[in-house]
Amino acid sequence: MYRIEALLSARLFMRPEVIGDRIYFLSNMSGHNSLYVMNHGGSVPEPLLPPNVVLRNPHLVGGMSFAVLNDLKKILVMVDHDGDENYLPMQIPLSGGFP
Repeated sequence: MYRIEALLSARLFMRPEVIGDRIYFLSNMSGHNSLYVMNHGGSVPEPLLPPNVVLRNPHLVGGMSFAVLNDLKKILVMVDHDGDENYLPMQIPLSGGFP
């Protein structure tokens, strides 16, 4: 008997944004939506947010879940507090971290 769970749990890659030689995107690779970055030519995706910070599906937010502000060396993310759906803009450095 073959296991097909890996085929049934396809990963999402949403809202890619190319800034310089880096691609910023949302994905559910860790089981929930989070922000990742990888090299434009290909590399292993790097998480930019801690595992306890979950971003909503951009189709459900009604706007942008994140914006890369390359000139300021910051990323603006829309985060709520423990699922209260009151989204507030918070910033992280381009290298990632806690909002």
